[in-house]
Amino acid sequence: MLKSLAHAHYATPTPIQADFIPRALDGLDVIGQAKTGTGKTAAFGIPLIEMLEGRSRGPQGIILAPTRELTQQIVGELQKLAHARDVSVCGIYGGEPIERQLKALSRGVDLVVGTPGRVLDHIERRTLYMGDIFHVVLDEADLMLDIGLETKLEARFRMALFNYEEDEVIALLNGKGTVVGLSDAGAHASQLCDACFSTYLMGHWVRERKAIPIERAVWMLTARPAEVFALSDRGRLAPGLAGDVLVFDPDKIGCSRLRRVSDLPSGADRLVAGAYGIDAVIVNGKVICDHGHDTVAPDGPLPGRLLRHGRASA
Repeated sequence: MLKSLAHAHYATPTPIQADFIPRALDGLDVIGQAKTGTGKTAAFGIPLIEMLEGRSRGPQGIILAPTRELTQQIVGELQKLAHARDVSVCGIYGGEPIERQLKALSRGVDLVVGTPGRVLDHIERRTLYMGDIFHVVLDEADLMLDIGLETKLEARFRMALFNYEEDEVIALLNGKGTVVGLSDAGAHASQLCDACFSTYLMGHWVRERKAIPIERAVWMLTARPAEVFALSDRGRLAPGLAGDVLVFDPDKIGCSRLRRVSDLPSGADRLVAGAYGIDAVIVNGKVICDHGHDTVAPDGPLPGRLLRHGRASA
């Protein structure tokens, strides 16, 4: 990327780029607003290119723009940012023969930039495979949403939960009444994701930000919720209680970027994040994960037990 930036004559990031790029690289959904000419395309284009994985069946990212002219401009900028890299960018819009776009899509592309009408046209023709899309950008988002409302385009947003004001989070983590956790009973599983909050707590808030001591973090993830939800045999180690233990390295624990998998019934998708720095997961005295590798068959007997009336039941 450094060679591409030098080729595109980028030396110092603009304010929108300095604020936007790190958060986008962390896998967060970001909204940016800045004046024309401040480098908004590079602000989303740089992390978009950096987060691409090996080429798959279809594009991994799509940028929607309201006009053909803006689409062409974005394509040109992304091609400059991807200079000397094996990244294919395809613009799809009206006002030109569709055959060129069909050929490009059939060869395989990494990023698609298009207007809503022509994107829908390709989807209906089954020439644009959307199953590998993980990154979505709306350029001129307010106008794009207006177009969506006017044409009855269905919009579905999936976001990672985060708080921009980290000082507020630090205050909450140190508050007496705070309970760390996330649960909506699956009601919004396709819109909300915070799959890595526990490892992120240890890696970011404890190790990097030093917001709370590691002892408090462990307590907040174990004994505190057990106390709040009256789980009498959970959250602490004592003779006769369930031996559920997570063995981890405080200097390494963390989580990877979010990725999408389609492993739910009927092919439904969800967001997951890999964990690192975890040596073992022990449930009821049995090691079920050893350095990232499962040690029990998913279709076989598992050592866990259901919780009933505040206690584990067989």
